Amino acid sequence: MELEDLHWKEFEELMASLWESFGYNTELTSAGRDGGVDVIATKNDPYREKVLIQAKHHMAGNKIGVQTVREYSSLLHQPDVDIVVIATSGRFTSQAEIEAKKLGVKLVNKSYIKNNISSQLLNEYLNAEDGTSNCTSDTFKVKSISEIELSPSVKDHIKNYWNNLSDTRDHINFYPLEENIDFRPNHGEHLRYQYVWDCHNITFQGPVGNEGIIVDRDNIGEICDQFDLEVLQKHESGIRVGAYGDHDWDDPTNEIDLNSEATIATAFLMEIYGTAEDLEVRIERF
Repeated sequence: MELEDLHWKEFEELMASLWESFGYNTELTSAGRDGGVDVIATKNDPYREKVLIQAKHHMAGNKIGVQTVREYSSLLHQPDVDIVVIATSGRFTSQAEIEAKKLGVKLVNKSYIKNNISSQLLNEYLNAEDGTSNCTSDTFKVKSISEIELSPSVKDHIKNYWNNLSDTRDHINFYPLEENIDFRPNHGEHLRYQYVWDCHNITFQGPVGNEGIIVDRDNIGEICDQFDLEVLQKHESGIRVGAYGDHDWDDPTNEIDLNSEATIATAFLMEIYGTAEDLEVRIERF
């Protein structure tokens, strides 16, 4: 087994154990994988130091990009924080490494972890008694919301999208049908979900003065947590999330799990529109 085979929670625990081996006291937060901080490491000898660690569990071949580095560099502005660490079971893009040096963020990749953690401790996580990790790995297997069944039509749309993808600006827009909403001056006012490459874009509300369909932010957050999705971009009007991490648009994901992507899309559509079937679907371009 490799680091990427661990369950994401085990990876967080492994990072806590690594910093404990460096002489720190550690605390795993309960905010969730993308709540900002996964592990808090502190020590008082020979001097006081506080480290905030964000654990990014990634599949092999996927890289963390510059946007993630910029996002978590803001943690350095918190009181009493000395070091911010982004740790991943994968790798970082070259742009992310350059940006991290400029912003003062420490990057820890798969090679660093393997070179700095004891083989005994690493084997405790990689080799459980039954030959698997201690938790059922749901790294893009999506078993955590068993009651969600993927929509066959959504799966067909995503499959068609990938089979015919010619430009990374292509995206699938899922629009509600007119009879299913109170009013619809135009499609755009009610568009709340897009599938773009391997990312899920959710818009919380429409233009000021014409809000249309309102999306519950908390419920969207729960879906992200349940499916172990990484927040790639977040702003007042919407959120972009994905299961394959942050990467540059010219550095595509090596492969996707079609059933998993379709299941995640189904969950978002059911929450936003109340249906994953009665929708108007278009592949369009930015």
